[in-house]
Amino acid sequence: MLCGRAADACAEEALATKESALEFRRRVLPPNHPDIGDSMNNLAATYSALGRHEDALAMQESVLEFRRRVLPPRHPDIALSLYNISNSYERAGNMARAVECAREALSIWQAALPPSHPRVTAAAKLVRLLEGQIQGR
Repeated sequence: MLCGRAADACAEEALATKESALEFRRRVLPPNHPDIGDSMNNLAATYSALGRHEDALAMQESVLEFRRRVLPPRHPDIALSLYNISNSYERAGNMARAVECAREALSIWQAALPPSHPRVTAAAKLVRLLEGQIQGR
């Protein structure tokens, strides 16, 4: 396991790589290409992994806005964005917004995927968890 300066250097390198990938895709792809949203999502995940949760949430919200603009309304990638945002809001203590996003993600995935799909079961579990936290269980 890396620690200290080596880990910091690796983290900064990972962040720079994700930022470069996004910049590259924005430069070479049409402005509404779904791969741009994927790069944005990867950058958000990197922010989260680095503990930069406010940056992660801001990028996740941008990803959701982008995907809502370029994908069909009930596309599974929109659900993935909502699921990620839900987790970020839970981490920030905003349970009402977290459960709202988790429910929407679940609804989209239930319409698009089989009931036993891991994303459906994960979203259903998250909704139950968040509802339990809101109700004090």
